Amino acid sequence: MDKRLLLISALVVFLFAGCGKQEPPAPVDEADTPAAESSAGPEKTTRALAGQEADPASDELTRNPFLSAEEESEFRDAGKAIPLDTLTLSAILYSSADKSKAILQGRILQKGDSIGDKKIIEIRPEAVILKDAATEYIIRLKSL
Repeated sequence: MDKRLLLISALVVFLFAGCGKQEPPAPVDEADTPAAESSAGPEKTTRALAGQEADPASDELTRNPFLSAEEESEFRDAGKAIPLDTLTLSAILYSSADKSKAILQGRILQKGDSIGDKKIIEIRPEAVILKDAATEYIIRLKSL
């Protein structure tokens, strides 16, 4: 009988104590945020709990989780010269509305993007045209 009474009293204490439940944070009034006061144009805003500052996006949030650190650094070095024989064109998603995309070196690129020191100037249904300072290059899809 003593065990039952002890168990029931412990259960009642947990129910009334809230089992360690914390109060939810106070809502942030949007009118008090600096972004609401600025009318200079669209800005990237972040939300934070009252009394805290929001951290800007760290590199951890912007890195590709499917690439190793070495592969990621290759993509960040856009200005380095890339030999043409190492460029691999995997696929082309062609659109006549100038929204075509190409998968080149594992990256999804569009007209105007750069890979190494070369810029994509045109995407055709079966080829991508790149240009560096002096020359234009045509990279074709390999037939199966």
